[in-house]
Amino acid sequence: MQDEYNRAFDKIHMDEARKANIRSILESELAATRKPAKVTRISGRAKAGIAAAAVAVTLTGLFVIPTTRDTILATIKDLFHRDVPTEAIDMREEVQENRENRMIPTDVPEASEILEIVASQDQEEDEWLEYIDSSSDNYSDENIKNLAKYYEEQGCTINDLKKNIEYQQNSGDELNNFSYYDDVEEGFTVYYWVGDYAYGHAESVLVMKISKEGLDKYLFDESRYIMRTQPFDLTPEEADNIFTESTDEDGNLIYTASLTGDEPELKINDSDRAVFMDYEIIYDPETQIASVFETTGGGVG
Repeated sequence: MQDEYNRAFDKIHMDEARKANIRSILESELAATRKPAKVTRISGRAKAGIAAAAVAVTLTGLFVIPTTRDTILATIKDLFHRDVPTEAIDMREEVQENRENRMIPTDVPEASEILEIVASQDQEEDEWLEYIDSSSDNYSDENIKNLAKYYEEQGCTINDLKKNIEYQQNSGDELNNFSYYDDVEEGFTVYYWVGDYAYGHAESVLVMKISKEGLDKYLFDESRYIMRTQPFDLTPEEADNIFTESTDEDGNLIYTASLTGDEPELKINDSDRAVFMDYEIIYDPETQIASVFETTGGGVG
């Protein structure tokens, strides 16, 4: 939600004093409406074509997992999936909640301009989400299909990887080169938010069937994307060394990265902190399945 307002301010032509006044109003409203995240991992929406959200039940300290998920897990190596935190909010649920809870002042001269810009951004966001919407039924590789089912049963929305790349490329403002696009046979992403809006963080999972050559392209593109978009002040030489590679006893390749920016000089809220980004990438050369786990948080405002 705050990103929407920041983009809106960038597009409005007015003197800085008036912008500062509006920003102050919005920040006060945001601080007043912050609330903890949900404490269940059950999707609030019914979605045709996907499995019903798994019901997590805690009884006398025991966590009960549906039998269908047990069956799926039996076909997937532990390294290639992660349990979604119980307090997580799926990206599409978060989008809807942000829209329902946001407070846009109507008693300032620039209100109509802000409302028009935010409405336009909402429409663009809806078009993007509709275009990338997918389900486990759309994938032919059994590993990809089963991993997609696994996340569906935890209440996550499945987003098609190749369609997402296509949309970003067509948007004209994406900084990632996506040179690995043709090397991806198929794949998907899930996005969710963990924690409250002030102190929480974003997590994403990207799963794809890709050749080793394609994975090398992905790692290069991602390192340059981080260098261009995150406040880490990296040189190209430093970007080349973002990911540390290792191999486990089963022959899987493991890539990790952890970056933290400088603490912000100006802190508006007590939750403002340095931007951080953590990666863990697991790749099986035999099945050519890669799972990318990313955590991002921090920032100002």
